This record gives sequence, structure tokens and C-alpha cells, in this order.
Amino acid sequence: MPHDGMQVCIRVLAIACGAAALQLRRAGPSAPLGLGPVGRAPSARRASAGMTSPPDQTATSYGEALVRAATLDQTRVPYVEALVRARKRVAGPFFLPGHKLGAGLPAAAAEVLSVAAPFDLPELGELDNLFAPVGPLLEAQELAAQAFGARRTWFLANGSSAGMIASIMACVRLSASARGHNAPKVLLPRNAHRSAVHGLIHSGAEPVWLAPETDELTGLTLGVDARTLREALRAHAGSVACVLLVSPSYEGAVSDVSAAAALCRQAGVPLVVDEAHGAHFGLAPGLPLSALACGATLVVQSTHKTLGALSQAAMLHAARQSSPPGPATPPDDGAAARFEASLDAAVSGAIETVCSSSPSSLLLASLDAARHQAASGGARGPFELRRAIKLARLARRALLKEAPGGESGREGGESGRENRESGRESGRESGRES
Repeated sequence: MPHDGMQVCIRVLAIACGAAALQLRRAGPSAPLGLGPVGRAPSARRASAGMTSPPDQTATSYGEALVRAATLDQTRVPYVEALVRARKRVAGPFFLPGHKLGAGLPAAAAEVLSVAAPFDLPELGELDNLFAPVGPLLEAQELAAQAFGARRTWFLANGSSAGMIASIMACVRLSASARGHNAPKVLLPRNAHRSAVHGLIHSGAEPVWLAPETDELTGLTLGVDARTLREALRAHAGSVACVLLVSPSYEGAVSDVSAAAALCRQAGVPLVVDEAHGAHFGLAPGLPLSALACGATLVVQSTHKTLGALSQAAMLHAARQSSPPGPATPPDDGAAARFEASLDAAVSGAIETVCSSSPSSLLLASLDAARHQAASGGARGPFELRRAIKLARLARRALLKEAPGGESGREGGESGRENRESGRESGRESGRES
């Protein structure tokens, strides 16, 4: 660099540092410099918290887990709260991103992004580390696990696609470790999302394609029949790393996850369910049970698709009780716990492999808020879900009346039942709203 250019750079830095120092003096000694993650690497943050490695959420006893769960407060949004506090404490944004709390946004995008940009913060110490959480992110994920009926939940800032890839990679890794397979097999339907194919590529697994059922009237793809899955598990016994199902499908077809889970338990094979379009399942009367409630091992949900999170925000859930892989054996709590610990470690490692090391604080905050909206007793989420169910029933009846060929007799009985349910729901909501 020419001498004059170097002098200009030095002057710019000096002016910036002087301005930041002035801001700090005005803000007081408690304001952070904002030098990256409080000037420390993730490993240093863990060490300062008395940790030398990422926390293992399965290392605590069952009793300790119950105590921790009992203290969770679904009315709180710990990560959102931490984000607001962190933004207020920043005096000089000596950290990425380069738009500097929105002051440097391109003019063309200022109108769209100016409100959110001040909260687009990196992994400052008070905002935790997504891949080794010990603070607000850990609490937010524990609240999500409790709300959605999981044993453990991972927030995903790279969408359900990352969750699908990570789930397959984790199961294949465990299978290869336990059984010595060079190329474990994954059983999956032909209507699987392309992220499942990417998971096969990254893991080196061999696909075994299952033909899903098809609705004769509409031609829409349904779920995989239990008999098809049973035959495939028998044909490839001893070499299957996991079974993957899509439920619900893009068009809304729900598979018999309970039957599939029972077959997988008998075979000692983990069941992964792509529930991207069913994050709302099980959250209100009249909705299908969630895949977790039906016995799946790992469940991926696009929280942004049917709940209130921002696009690309998703969650990966692990079941409370996972069966260890391998042939059926007498009940062994120790074996199940060891499998869960191994599964969690494999999933965490896979997520860190396929996800950005700079997760968006806005996406993470939207996941925390979406959980609160759906699960908190004081939020409108549950009411809105029940209202949506009622409107869907009314729309279905209207469409059936327009459909050629009738079916009015069969639907008449169903309409009567739905009218009674809608009436009861309306009465409850009217009382609650008043």
C-alpha cells in the first residue's frame, strides 16, 4: 500500500477509536466494547463458565432433568430478552456485521431492513453460542423441547434442510460405529425432500427407495404403507442406519407414524421424520399428533412454515425415549441412555458441520418467539390455531358441496360432527375472549 494510503487508514482508525472511546465514556463502564464475542473465542467462553467442552444435555440424571423442566417458564422468551439487553448495552459496534447496527445499510434496503438491523448481532458473550449453549440459547431450546414434547431440541438457522442432512449423517455415523458398516442403508420414500438426497451424499449411505401410496382420486402422494416398510426392514435387516418418512407431505397427507415407529423399534432402527410442514401438529385439538408423540426418534420441523418464525428458521427434536440400535434386547435403561448420549453428540457434530458458524440472531429470536406464541398460555397462538382449524373445516365442507359425484351422505354425518365441534370451540373461545 502506498505511504499516503497507509496514513489515511491510520487516521480513519484513530477517528473511529476516538469516537468509540467517547461513546464509552458517555455510556459508563458497564457498556461492552463489542470486540467480537466479548473478545473471547467460544472455547474461552466455555472455560470462563467452568466448562472445558460443549455441554452435554444428556449427562444429567433423570431427576435433575425433571427439576430443570419444572423450573422452565413458558411465558418467557430468554433469547429475545437477551438480544434486547445486548442491543441496549452496545456503545460502539466494533464487531460484525458490517452494516453496524443498521447505520451502514445500503440505501436501497434501508426501508425494508432498518427496523431489524439494530438487532442483527453476532454471538456476543451474553447472546450465547448456538453450538455450545450455556445461557439464553440453552434455556430457549429447553423451553422448545418442553413445548413440543421432545427430550432435546436444536435450533436451526439454516432451515429444515440442514436438520435433515444432520439427522441422516448422525444416524449413519452411529450405525457405522456400532455395526461396522462401510455403507449403511437408509430407507426413504420417493417423495423425500432433496435435502434427504444431500444427506445421503454427505453420509455415504446407500438409499433404499420405498414407493408411497397414491390417492386414486386426486393422484396425490400419500404415506408409505406399513406393509411396505415391514418388508423393506426384513429384506435389509442388519444394515439399515435409519428409516426416513415424510409426514405431512407438501399437500398435507399424514403418514401412520405410530405404525412405522413400532416397526422401527422392533428392528432396532432409528426413525427420522421430515415434519417440515407439521410444526403445529399436536398443539391444538383437532390436529394430528406430532411425530414425536407417535414415537419417532428424530423429528425436523420448519417452524417458519406453519408457525410464526422467520423464513429459514427451523428446529430438530430428539425423542424423550430412543431405542438403541441393534437387535431387540431385554430392557436396559443404561443402553438407552448411552444411545441417547451418542445420538446427541452425533447430531450436534453434524449440525455444526452443515450449519453456518454465524447464525442469524434474528432467526434464533424468531424461533424463541414462535415457541412462546404457540405454547404460552397467555399468547394468542393456541387460539389462532383453533380458529384456523375451524375455518379449514368450513372450507372443506364448502369444497365438498362443489365437488362432482356427491358424497353428501357420508359428508353429512361428518359435517354434523364438525358443526358440533365448531360450536363447542366457538363457545369456549367466546367466553375466553370476553
